[in-house]
Amino acid sequence: YWGAVLVSLDGEVIGKGFNYVPSDALMRYCNPCIRTKIRSCTQSEKCAATHAEDNAIADALGGHNIDKISNSDMYIFGFRDSPNVPIVLRYYPCMPCARKLIQYRIRNLWLYQPTAKNFKERKWLPFDEERMWAKFLPHFITGDQLWWHPGHWLGLEGSEIKDVDVKSKEKIE
Repeated sequence: YWGAVLVSLDGEVIGKGFNYVPSDALMRYCNPCIRTKIRSCTQSEKCAATHAEDNAIADALGGHNIDKISNSDMYIFGFRDSPNVPIVLRYYPCMPCARKLIQYRIRNLWLYQPTAKNFKERKWLPFDEERMWAKFLPHFITGDQLWWHPGHWLGLEGSEIKDVDVKSKEKIE
């Protein structure tokens, strides 16, 4: 189970969301969940659920304008209810949610670290956008594809991300 809370600069909770499958028809598709057999952070299009980040932004858009959402902080938390499923926390969101967080200019993303055995040791970890791109993009980019990143283009060389001049496609040293 995953949840997200969007908090404005003045500390007001402006959006809340959680992962869920939006219809009974889709729920039949999800039983059993096919995502349990797919590597984490890949093939997110096969998931019928809407994600907590997306739902928190949609909730905020229902009652606030875009200016209130940009520069807000998002807190994401989750847990597994089965002792047979290990708790795995990615330090970055899936690609569709990452695009939405960047599109709406979410200022900070905080991820709850649920893996500590003692509840008091659990903590919020800041989201590191550069780390997210460095770990996330190699799973989705092959060859010389370019992806837009705020402020510049990124190209992939092996598993290392390099800045690329858009016109010449030359690496920027």
